[in-house]
Amino acid sequence: MTDHDLLGDSLSGFENHKLIAARESLGISAGALQRDLKLTSAVFSAIEAGDLDQLGQPVFARGYIRNYCNRVGLDPETFVEQYNAAIGQRPVKRRSAIKSAGSATAGTVMKLNPRRASSLLTLLFRLVIIAALLAGLAFGASQINWPTLGLSGLFGGSEPEEQQSSQALPPLAGESEGLSIPIKTMTQESNEDAVVEAPKAIELPKPAETPDLESKTAAVPVKTEQPKPAEKSEPNEPLTASPVNTSGSDGVTIKFSDVSWLNIKDATGEALFNGLSKKGQDLTIKGKAPFSIVIGRANAVSSVTFDGSTVDLEPHTRKNVARLTLSR
Repeated sequence: MTDHDLLGDSLSGFENHKLIAARESLGISAGALQRDLKLTSAVFSAIEAGDLDQLGQPVFARGYIRNYCNRVGLDPETFVEQYNAAIGQRPVKRRSAIKSAGSATAGTVMKLNPRRASSLLTLLFRLVIIAALLAGLAFGASQINWPTLGLSGLFGGSEPEEQQSSQALPPLAGESEGLSIPIKTMTQESNEDAVVEAPKAIELPKPAETPDLESKTAAVPVKTEQPKPAEKSEPNEPLTASPVNTSGSDGVTIKFSDVSWLNIKDATGEALFNGLSKKGQDLTIKGKAPFSIVIGRANAVSSVTFDGSTVDLEPHTRKNVARLTLSR
């Protein structure tokens, strides 16, 4: 045992001299034990010299010491405890170094945190602005009155059928001059009869008082010279309208279950009838086919007969307005 070994033993408290004595008592050389334990010369020399700092990481150093002790027949735990006690004098420096490194890392993190916080605040601010813009657009769109803009048709909307059917259609433009059969209506403001001169061959019943929308449709008189009241007839008496020349003429009969508006033209384009019907009335028109017919309230017509054959209005009806042409 050398002076260096004794010095290492006294300084560290690690009894390395006992390890050497046990090896030598067994007659094992240092080189043979090193090869047997498969240790490097530096590690083996550090164990026998008590130079614990050269053993590397504690977890490996303890393993080296246990293997050495087991090989020479000594209690490994005794020397492991000595090793732990020896290296326990130096953790303060290591912990201080770790603490210093941790402080430096924390300082770096603290320097980086404001940037991240600023980025997060900027992103949050942008999201709030976008959400506010979207909410404003949605609110503005909800305040638009689409029906007043005439855009209800774009969304598949249409006026209720009842509202459409309750309105009497006014005479078509350009047809008022060709009217040959004026009618008499009741206005909302006055109960006086609007009387016009009618052809002698046609007798029209006095129509009943109609709703407001229907009463607004006033007939366009052909002549207003010396008006003469039209003769009254029974409600169920059919209306007849005929052209001047009835030789070889065709006939159309329309029965009404409710008030309706009707316009009929013959092959010459002459308006044979243009006005309102009365509930329960029958209208018979004779003229030259084909007849062009427009019925304002198709659901108010109970039947249409053309030369003895019943005509189905359903294929010709759209939104309660029937448009059809009758010919042979």
